[in-house]
This record gives sequence, C-alpha cells and structure tokens, in this order.
Amino acid sequence: MPYVIDRANVKKEQEIIQCSFSIKENKIEYIRPHMNNVKLLKMDASPYLLTPGHVMLDFNIENISTFSSQKEYIKDLISYGCTTLLVSVTVNYEAQLKKAIKTITHIMINSPIDYCIGVRIPSRALTPSFVRQCKRLKIPVIFVELEEQDMYSIAWGWIRDALYPYYLSIVPIWKDEPSRGRLRKQTETWKAIMKEERIPTVPECPSTGEPLPLNVLRKIGISPLKGEIRIGGDVDYNLYAPKSREFANQEEVNYDMNKPIITVHKGRNIKVNEQFFINPGYGERVQIKVPGYYSSSF
Repeated sequence: MPYVIDRANVKKEQEIIQCSFSIKENKIEYIRPHMNNVKLLKMDASPYLLTPGHVMLDFNIENISTFSSQKEYIKDLISYGCTTLLVSVTVNYEAQLKKAIKTITHIMINSPIDYCIGVRIPSRALTPSFVRQCKRLKIPVIFVELEEQDMYSIAWGWIRDALYPYYLSIVPIWKDEPSRGRLRKQTETWKAIMKEERIPTVPECPSTGEPLPLNVLRKIGISPLKGEIRIGGDVDYNLYAPKSREFANQEEVNYDMNKPIITVHKGRNIKVNEQFFINPGYGERVQIKVPGYYSSSF
C-alpha cells in the first residue's frame, strides 16, 4: 500500500533538509518539500533525523565459518544502521579469484542485508589480466596491499588500458603502517600517480564498520544504487532520536548519532530500538554495472 514518510529531517551530506517521500512497492516514488494535500497514509518523521541506510566496508566476514556466528556479526552491524555491506575477498593469485567470489557469494546467501563484492590482493597480483578478470566478474573495487616502492614498479599504463570500459577503483592499503606525516606524503604521491595515469581511486582506504562517505560510494559506483535517498531508490533508511526532549522546541536539534532507533531495509523494519527482525536471505548482491556513475573528488 502506498504511503508517505512525512516531514523527514534528511541528512544530505553536511546539511539537513526537511522533505516528504511517497513510497510505493518499497521504492521511493517521488520526493517533495511537503505533501500536505496528498491523501495517503502518513508516517510523521519530524521528531527524528533520517539518514540513508549505511554502507559499510568489511574485510572479516569471509573468515566467519558458521551461520550463527555470521548472523550475530551482521546483527551487530545492523545495530549501527548498516543495510549494505561492501565485503572483500582476499586472494593472492588470479587463479583463486573465481573460487573466492563463489565462496563469498555462498557465505552471503543467507544475509539479511544487501552486499557488494570487492577484492583484496597483494601488489604483485595487480596485473592487466587480473583487472580484466575483475571486469568480467563485475568487481567494482580492488584493494591493493603495497609498500611505498611498489607505487613505482607497477605498470600503470597497462593497468589503465585494461580498465576500459569498466573503470573500477583501485584503493591502496599500506603494509608498513607509516607515520602520519609519511602517510600524508604517500597519499599525495599516490593521488598524483593515479591522476597522471587517469586511474579511478579512493586514495585512502576507508575504515571498516563505519558508514562509507558519499564520495567513496559514488567513486566505486555503489551510489546511486545504495547509500543515498533518491527517487526510484530502495527504501533503506535509519531514524535517529533527539538526544533530549529539551531540544525539541529549539531551531537546532542535537541527535544521538551512535545507534539509530529504527533501521529499515527495502521497506522492512530490521531493527526497532533493541529488537531485531532478521530475515535470512532477504539481502541481495548489488551488481555495479557502471563504476563511478557520479564524479567524486578527494
């Protein structure tokens, strides 16, 4: 049944905008500043802050062997508002890639939330042939473990040529855990090389277990499919409560951004306060057809 999420305080990047959404068949049909004259069932969202369902990076789930452990692991991520996981498989050689993708797909078959697949490799495995294999398997991001000198030994021109026309992103993971100053220098060098070679990148590997920023989602291509409130998008969102009722009548309301009180995934409540509604297998793989659909800057 169509309904309206009314007067929602939507967090959009660095600002909060109040608007209303018309929902039909678990998709956002349209968005307007208000829907006072719309004759549909309305859910008043004005007391809360609404954010898109969070997309989080994860390097661990491939190592969780039992269903019960995986269920608890994902449940903990959901408690922080995660509705989509960017899971990564670790491979050392190109020959391992197909099997690794098949294994992680099997692991995620009972996932209650959506997922996208990336791959993590050592720098020696980054070859034009490996990139072409990732393109065929619709892998939108490669995390590369490397040391500083590896930046200068990789044949970036060949990598760039292999990317066409599926411009997946390459993300560095520094093996030597450099100091803050050295990390800044390495990152600037990496950015300069990627810019010169015209290779898409996220120059700093995001933290796991935290919402991925919108510019990262756009670069990889997960946005606009996930992580953004948009017309035609899935009904994935979080509701955060005010920290205290004393703020309710003030212009600026402070919200408790630690954990949402409600998390909705594709139109279904999967968390309400401390209660979870886990539906194994409801999650689907998010296939990225066009990485970097929106431009991003870093």
